[in-house]
This record gives sequence, structure tokens and C-alpha cells, in this order.
Amino acid sequence: MPAMCNTPPAFPAAGGTSATPPTATTTWARPAICSCVTPTISDEECTNDSLVPPFPRAPGPAGRHPVARRHRHGRADRRHGRRPALRPALYQRGGGDRTGGQGRAGSPDRACGDAGRRRAAALHLAKLRRAGVHGFPRPYGQARGGRGDWLPAGDQLPPRYRGPGSRYAGRTLCRSTRLVFPQRQRSTPDDQPADQWLPGRRCPAPGRLSPASRERRPVMNPKRLLFLAHRWLGIFGCLLFAAWFVSGVVMMYVPFPHLDEHERLAGLADLSPADCCAPVEALRAVTGEPIDALRLNMAGDRPVYHVTAGERRVSRYADDLSPVAAADTARLLSVAAAHLAEPVEELRYLGPRQSDQWTVSGRFDRHRPLHRIASPGPDGQVLYLSAASAEVLLDTDRLERGLNWVGAVVHWLYFKPLREHRGLWRQLLIGLALLACLAALSGLIVGIMRLRPRRRYRGGRITPYRGMMGWHHWTGLLFGIATLGWVFSGLLSMNPWGLIGHPAIGPAERAAMTGGELRPERFGLAARAALAAGPAELREVRWRRIGGEPYYQLLAADGSSRLVHGDTGRTRPGLRRVELEALAAGLRPEVPRVDALWLEDYDNHYYARRGERRLPVLRLRLADPPQTWYYLDPADGRIAAKRNQGSRLYRWLFNGLHSWDFPALVGHRPLWDLWMIGLSLGGLLLSLTGVVIGWRWLRRRTRPPRRPSLRGGSS
Repeated sequence: MPAMCNTPPAFPAAGGTSATPPTATTTWARPAICSCVTPTISDEECTNDSLVPPFPRAPGPAGRHPVARRHRHGRADRRHGRRPALRPALYQRGGGDRTGGQGRAGSPDRACGDAGRRRAAALHLAKLRRAGVHGFPRPYGQARGGRGDWLPAGDQLPPRYRGPGSRYAGRTLCRSTRLVFPQRQRSTPDDQPADQWLPGRRCPAPGRLSPASRERRPVMNPKRLLFLAHRWLGIFGCLLFAAWFVSGVVMMYVPFPHLDEHERLAGLADLSPADCCAPVEALRAVTGEPIDALRLNMAGDRPVYHVTAGERRVSRYADDLSPVAAADTARLLSVAAAHLAEPVEELRYLGPRQSDQWTVSGRFDRHRPLHRIASPGPDGQVLYLSAASAEVLLDTDRLERGLNWVGAVVHWLYFKPLREHRGLWRQLLIGLALLACLAALSGLIVGIMRLRPRRRYRGGRITPYRGMMGWHHWTGLLFGIATLGWVFSGLLSMNPWGLIGHPAIGPAERAAMTGGELRPERFGLAARAALAAGPAELREVRWRRIGGEPYYQLLAADGSSRLVHGDTGRTRPGLRRVELEALAAGLRPEVPRVDALWLEDYDNHYYARRGERRLPVLRLRLADPPQTWYYLDPADGRIAAKRNQGSRLYRWLFNGLHSWDFPALVGHRPLWDLWMIGLSLGGLLLSLTGVVIGWRWLRRRTRPPRRPSLRGGSS
């Protein structure tokens, strides 16, 4: 026997006698770890000297040895979903009173001779091996407040458990301080030796696998992996889910600040013939390129031409063709006063700014820096004007900005420092949406797996959970599909990896409808004469070419329009169906037509919840491989929308699943509102229960352990 091996204290032997029997005041000393090993445990070798009591407690009601509390630990283990701890009768010397008499283990002379007890001892060795090497939550026998069982000084399992078919074949018990001290104790006391290596074989440190055990380590069960994935994804994702549900309800009524076409036209000053106009032929010399688009409106009290030529955008005053002075504060204040319908003297110029929380989008890039003008009214309105054209690009008020901090900003993670890095922001949203899809899908699968409608759980329940877990289970079953649909459609909104291609209207398709490029010199009727035929609240004039013919399009404050022929001056509200179909005949004539349908109402792929799309339209369906659809607007003879198989699929996967824009709901409010709010509240309850469950689980795992006392109880 090595010199470092300590002799354990004497305990009641098989005969039931001992030279120093424990008394009511006996305190057992903490022994050192013995490095002596025996190949097997036999009836002859099963003596008191083969047992090392790691932490015996003082006798008495308050400090009974852990083996005397077998049933209490068994119940505790059942509460935590584990099997009751195995307490081999081999280690129960004399029963719970420790007097050497008859106890729960039966007669002392049968403590080692019983084959069943030998088997229990072997299983106990296997459990200790697994606890020390695989890093179980706590060593075997160390339940909360316990001290662990006695460690038999054995190296290998009995022969019957070392066969080729045994799960314990080739394993070695590597005893260490982690088996006898509390698991969370970082250091070894000074009076105890360090971890010992067994002779003849190098044992790994606690928490690591030996090469033999690593080869035999079982692969994680897919079911267990599913449970773990849902647990950890839910712990870190439920707060994000809750934020998405709350912000989504806010966005139903307060969208992100923007300026739509109706608001833009309503904010312009009236355009009168007396203010117009210099000949437009001179604009060709200003741009140096063919003109693609031309429009006329008021910038304060002066008319302005806005010209688009390729990638260039030029603004000139229509009375003298001088450049628009964006730095002219008086001009900017007059434009803002017309938009807000307030006196110029009450407005306040806040200065230019490159970007802020509400103008971080790339669509404002060609207008930067943006000039901000504030209204002193109670609404706290702020206007953003273009530095290139002095036009109003955005208007916001205090309530809209405040609600968007809990609405679109949270929903899209649209924080300015993050949104300025568009690539990083996009990849972050895609990654979070993917993890959210996995969390929702795994939770839905786990929730269905745990249901037992036929072979029910105790008490006739079909779910094993109660309390907060029960609430989470039921809300997941009721609202899990809607939650999965929301996060999946949110992922598609970023179009990850270009999965769905959105068709763009090409130059050839535009030319087929217009009949060629825009030539202002072909307009025989002067613009001033066309203005005289306009409505009372005329706000903008646009130069159009429709089927090769020149037209003025006059737009009123309410968004309505009329066409004035550029040569004859004939006024009309728009193109007739026959004329629009004749134009459509030149749109990709090599492709056969399926049909051409005149739509007086929205269909499933051309619609608007707030009515911002114009009606009627002509829907033209082609028989090409992508199955292209065109929606033609008779108001100006242009292509209003283009759809193919991918965009129609995207309409159902994103707009359908994310906004529930289904025909039965999209045009029926407040039914749509009640449906969306109900699903959002259910998803919020699902998320909040997950937050509570995750917090409790983390707190239970990170709670500092109670340090055991050698004299019984816990400190």
C-alpha cells in the first residue's frame, strides 16, 4: 500500500462490533482520499477498510448521514424529473441509528454477501464515474444540502459489467476531490491532497473524458437536441419576440414617418398661369442629355422646373431658369409655410443636417444635406427640405416620432448608428430572424410532442406542465403557428440571398408605352395655356408622351388628374380602355396574351389598404415562362405595377403572413384590426411566459450554492 494511503476510521464490522462505536456526540473527521485500489469488490474484500466516508455528519436528528435521508432525496429527484438516487445497502452500516443493530439494510452480516448489494455497489461505481468525468450537475449522493455517499476504494467494475456488451466496459473510476467535495468548490482545502492518479492508468481530470470513454460517449439524442435548442433560443429570444409583438401593434396605426403623394400635393402652393413660364426648350441645354421626366410646381411663391435626365436631377426657376438657391433661408421658410399653412414669421429654421433617425434611408442621399424647419405649434412638426430642389421631403410631428421609438424603430432595429451600416444591419436582421424561426419551429414541435390526448398524464391532463410552463405550452399551441408565420415572413422581407426576385420595369417596356423619348419642343401648346384648363386647386404639371402623342398631366390637390393634349389642347380625364389596349399591343408583342381585364376594384396582387393606388387599371396577363402581369394606368398611360410568379408568391408569403392581407380581412375593418390585435396579444403572452421561465431557469442555475457544514445543516 502506498505511503500516502490513510487508514479510515473504524466502523461497525460485519459482526456488528467495533472497538470505538460512534456515540451521540461523535464527530467524524474529514479523511484524506485514499489512492489504494482493488480490482474488484468481493465478499472477502468488502470490509470497513474498503470504504472511505467523505463527509460524515455528526449523529443526531439534525445531522443524520445522507444515507438515512434516502426517501427525501428520492422525492426531490422526482420533482426535478430525475430518477431517485440509488442508495446501495452495501454502505448502510447498522441502519439510521448507527448503533450497530438491525437497521434498514437488514442484518449486518448480510451487508457484503448479498449479490444484489454487490450489483448495487457496481452501479454506484458507474454513477460516480459518470459524475466525476462527464460533469453531472452534482456528484452522486450530493443532493442539495447533502454530503455524498461513501466511496468504495475500487478501480474497475465487477467482471459481469465489463463484458463487450456492457455500457460500462473499459471504464475506470478516477477518484478526485470533485467527487467528495461540493461541485462548486473551486479549490481543495489545505489538509486534503490533490487529485490522485490511479496506478497503471492515467485518469483524466474531472469534467473531461478519457480516450476510451470519448469513443463510447453516446451521440446526443435528436429529441434532446431539439429541447435544448428551444430552451436556449427561447431564453435569449423571448424578449425580442415580445418587443416585436408590441411594436407591430403600434405600426398598425403609426407607420414610419414618410410623405406620400397626396400629402406632397396638398402641401404645395397653387400654380397659376400668371406665374409661368419660360420656354422649356432651353432646359435641354441645361441638362445636356435627353430629358426623361419634367414637372412644374411652386417653391414658395416662384414656379420651379424639376428635370430628370438619366442620373441627373436639376431644378430651375421657371420664370428665369436660374438655379434654385437651396441655401436661401427665406425661400425655404416660404416653402414650409405653404406646406404647413402657417405664417412664415412663426416658423423656425433649425439648420442643415446630413442625417438623423428619420432620414437615415438611402432614398434621401441625392437631397442631402436636408434643411429642417420647425413649427411652434403644439404638434411639434418638423419639415425636411431638399438642398437640391427646396421641396418638402418629409414631415413629422412629436406624437409620430415618440410612437415610432416603440414602433418601427424597435420592430426593424432601425437605430441610426446601426442603420447607417446597411450591410451589417441587414445581416443582423437576417440572422435574428433565422434564429427566431428556429425557436418558434422547435417550440411548436416540442409542444405537439408533449401532448397526450389519449394516454394522458396524471389527473387526466393532456399536458405535463403546470403553472407558468402550462401557460407557455397552451399559448404556444394556440398562437405558435401565427408566431412562426410572422417571423418567417419578416425574414422574407429582407429577401435573404436574393431568394425572390422582384421584376423591374425596363426601358424597353417604358418606351413601348410612351412611344419614344420626351421632347418638350414638340409641345405646340404653351404651358401657360394648359394651366388655364386645369382644375381650381392645380398643384403640379407633368409633361407626358403617351403612344407618341404629347400630353400635359394636371394634378390637383386631392390627387385627381386630367390630360391636356400638347397640340390641340383637348382635355380628357384619361385614356379609354380601347386606347389603353392599343398601347398594350406594343408591349412585348412577341409574347402571346392570356387576357386583358379592366379592373374597377383591387385584386389580390394590386391593392392598397389606405387607397393610395389609383383605379381603374387594365390588367394584362402574358403567357411567358415567368407568367408576367402588367397593370396599366389610364390616367397617364404608364405601367403602374408589374408582377411575376416570384412577386406573387412573395405577396402571399410576406404580405399575407405578416400583415394578413387576405381577401377576407384586408377590406373589412375593424375585423382585420381585431384579428391582428388578438393574435398579437396571444403572441405577447407566449413571449412573456417564456421570459419568466427563462429567467427562473437562469437564476436557478446561477444561484450560489449553500456551503455545507461539517457539523450538520447548511451554512
